[in-house]
Amino acid sequence: MSMTWRRIINTIGFVFAMGVAVYIKYGLDGSWYLAIGCAAIVFIATPFIISRVWGMYNIRRYLGVLTKELKDPIKRDKRGEPLE
Repeated sequence: MSMTWRRIINTIGFVFAMGVAVYIKYGLDGSWYLAIGCAAIVFIATPFIISRVWGMYNIRRYLGVLTKELKDPIKRDKRGEPLE
């Protein structure tokens, strides 16, 4: 994963955590300690979850390409004849 994607994921996590903190503080009338604590948990968990989901997507996509190559190992042209 490149550094640009990590920054994007961290930014998404930060924005989501701030949204959770604001909702807990003003929507549920919670304390600042509760809001900051939940925001910290969300900020830590969000990049982890996004990275895992994206990693599984990439692995499945890679394995799909491999299985397609294993099913038809002979390279064929557009007419269906094997290449030499």
